[in-house]
Amino acid sequence: MTARAVELLDYHEVGHRKHAMPVSGDEAQRVAPARALANPPRIILADEPTAPLNSARARIVMNLLRRDRDRPERDHRRRHP
Repeated sequence: MTARAVELLDYHEVGHRKHAMPVSGDEAQRVAPARALANPPRIILADEPTAPLNSARARIVMNLLRRDRDRPERDHRRRHP
């Protein structure tokens, strides 16, 4: 596992599960943005990335995506402004 992957798992507070196979639905949803950013893609397609999350988790995900969007190699697009 790369250092970046560990960093992202810890950021989403699921680092304790990095070696475990079964994860809960909530944990899987929380880790999805980390998976999307672990191997820096040029484009991230995120259809309602915060829909099932509570407001605190949604803020974490949106802050992560905002922080990442200003990187020059990224092309972020939204369906709903």
